[in-house]
Amino acid sequence: MTGAMQNLQKIRVSIGSAGVLGLKKIKTGRDTKTVFLMNSGKCEYNCSFCSQAKSSSSKESMLSRITWPEYDVNEVVDALEKNKQNYSRICMQVVNTKDFFEQIPLIVKKIREKNKKVKIAITIRTYKMQDIDLLFELGVNEIGIAIDAIDPVKFREIRGGNFDFHKKFILKSSKKYPGKIATHLIIGLDETEKQAVELMEELHKNKVILALFAFTPIRGSKFENLQAPNISSYRRIKVAEYLIKNNLNKNFKFNKKNQIMDFGIEKLQLFKILKNSNVFETSGCSDCNRPYYNERAGDKELFNYPFKLNQSQFKRVFETIFNY
Repeated sequence: MTGAMQNLQKIRVSIGSAGVLGLKKIKTGRDTKTVFLMNSGKCEYNCSFCSQAKSSSSKESMLSRITWPEYDVNEVVDALEKNKQNYSRICMQVVNTKDFFEQIPLIVKKIREKNKKVKIAITIRTYKMQDIDLLFELGVNEIGIAIDAIDPVKFREIRGGNFDFHKKFILKSSKKYPGKIATHLIIGLDETEKQAVELMEELHKNKVILALFAFTPIRGSKFENLQAPNISSYRRIKVAEYLIKNNLNKNFKFNKKNQIMDFGIEKLQLFKILKNSNVFETSGCSDCNRPYYNERAGDKELFNYPFKLNQSQFKRVFETIFNY
């Protein structure tokens, strides 16, 4: 642990969270329930879409399109305590550095020493149940193990490793800790809508928390020149996710291109179910509502809206799910 203690001088905070904690004078644009932290250092993995990948030429301070400035870890812990009325959850994005699993428990301990009640979530890549056990023992409330690439062949190409082995570990973890294991799915990595729906159904059935993202081309990553997904397709999958997560009618039907052609609910009834929901708003794991992670504030069409849509806005967005 000595080396970890020496390295545990700095920690990264997302630019929006730095504003919430009073570390930077910026306007966050909306009330955020979650503070996002990230350990420093270069990742040992090489995911093709990620700015933190081993071969990425992106700045080390970037994750997705977001800047994560570095601060003294004690300054951040003090700011978390001082501003605890401004948030309800801490989410730690773990970069798999060589000594990440020496650093992360120390960070959790430092936070827990000051605040016994705040929700702590950790997003991590591991295949060791003892890692999962230790984090929960330290007081972590929720652990995210991202799948990202839904298609098994693309998973191997994009993330490396075996999709089935990875999924089985997530399901095994969720069986041991039901309702406390989350996963991220990225739409737009050559999966079909049918693959996305079937995987979401399996994960939800096994009490895994679902969080969807749209693929975002990141400068410096291997996939920097790829296109973001078709927005109508992404929204259809978002609707399917909402129905699955809320245990509503799931009799989905697909066309020859494996696109969702029928949600198993008559269109007017579907509109009534969704109109007062947050289906098209920014959402993710528990209490996660971070804005503009998949898009820029000035984009005409947003994958996820960081505000409540009015009736006319909702109707317009709803109709786009029927564009093929």
